[in-house]
Amino acid sequence: MFDDRGGRFAVAAELAAAPGGLPLATRLGPLDAAALDDRALVEAVAGWERVVAWATAAQATAIIELTRRSRSSQETELVTDEVAARLGTSRRAAELKVELAASLDRWPAIH
Repeated sequence: MFDDRGGRFAVAAELAAAPGGLPLATRLGPLDAAALDDRALVEAVAGWERVVAWATAAQATAIIELTRRSRSSQETELVTDEVAARLGTSRRAAELKVELAASLDRWPAIH
């Protein structure tokens, strides 16, 4: 299914080699999924996952900065409420984002 004898999978190879970030999102955005072969579709899925990871890391950086600017533990708790309110999500979903951000801050190599 993924044999590339004729160079038919150039898009798949390009996507596989691209690091996550804005350039990859810009490349993936206009792709027509129906026009892609199976290998390119798999690489598109993987590429979007790298974009999501990149965006999540950037979001975590902003959340950590918010918590650092808090002057008290009560203000730090309010960060979760602010994130939930602004994202229109549950407090628990916001807590998970804040917890992830804190974890990534503790493990910069993973971040």
